[in-house]
Amino acid sequence: APQHSPMPSVLRDIGKHLFGLPYLTGRDAIAVKIGNAQYRHAMKLITLCLKHDVRGYLENPQSSRLFKTPGIQKLLRTGQAFLVTCHFCQYRTQWRKATSFLISGVAPRSVVLNTCSMCHNRRSASGKRHVQLSGPGGGKFKTAAAQVYPRRLAQHLMTQLLVAPSYRNVT
Repeated sequence: APQHSPMPSVLRDIGKHLFGLPYLTGRDAIAVKIGNAQYRHAMKLITLCLKHDVRGYLENPQSSRLFKTPGIQKLLRTGQAFLVTCHFCQYRTQWRKATSFLISGVAPRSVVLNTCSMCHNRRSASGKRHVQLSGPGGGKFKTAAAQVYPRRLAQHLMTQLLVAPSYRNVT
């Protein structure tokens, strides 16, 4: 949305403004500042966890620019972490919601999550139509409905994360 609109607008780009567009003011500038501080803190925690052989994950929408940041890219290049994508509809939700997890501290490809091979906007797990999460609905954005992990996704992720071999044990 345009800068003067009450709807969300673009705050970053994939190029040289990955940490915020230079002309942001007001609530947008504050949101970027908070987001950047959270990113730096998350990178410190991931680094500390890796140092002490603690496995973990960082979740964001699949299209997130977070996964393009230098810190994340370094973890991916060094093999200390890898990305896994899933679709919430494969864990009994009505919406698809493509979500990626940066998995750290375990061997590459040791965590695999379910994805939808959608056909005609239908969920491959059930054959039912996906519910669209775009736009406002009921006084808030429909995407708010998809903020909570489906229980089955959490169980599937945690089970694999707990039994996966450490990335240090890969030869």
